[in-house]
Amino acid sequence: PRSRPAGADEPPAIAIGADDLVITASTRVKPGTYAVVDRNGDGVVRVRGKGVRLDLTGVTLVGAAAGAEPSTQTGIGISVEGAEGCEIVGGSARGFRVGLRAQGCPGLSVTGFDGSGNRRDRLKSTPEAEDAEDWLWPHENDGGQWEQRYGAAISLVDCEGAKVSGCACHHGQNGLLLARC
Repeated sequence: PRSRPAGADEPPAIAIGADDLVITASTRVKPGTYAVVDRNGDGVVRVRGKGVRLDLTGVTLVGAAAGAEPSTQTGIGISVEGAEGCEIVGGSARGFRVGLRAQGCPGLSVTGFDGSGNRRDRLKSTPEAEDAEDWLWPHENDGGQWEQRYGAAISLVDCEGAKVSGCACHHGQNGLLLARC
């Protein structure tokens, strides 16, 4: 039997060139830093389809200019919708309201993703006095208020059986938001 060349079973490697990149089959993104603004709020990279594996090893997706006020960050780095059994591996997204957002993805797996440096409020409390505007309101989320008001490194909505492991979030307001998971 003939041996297979190294990497023969690996999916194609692509670059992220612009907003609204739709992924429908297992894909590797070429390592590097990609500065792309999510202009329409639906994700720079959008994953759709059953059993898709997105390998972001060595990839950094940046959605805001260096020095941008964290409370003004908008958009979604990676959006996964209706992708049953999808797997997201590695990578990082910073400068967004939400680094990685998944909705309606039973069996989703997110491993080694870094959502550090996404949206966070500028606190109004001081050592002298607490400001009530700094409080989080965890019971109001029927209309997706957690993402809209506070942002997150990773937000999962309606993702039954999801697995999140080896992920990180620093310098952001929320690490992992879970709604109906």
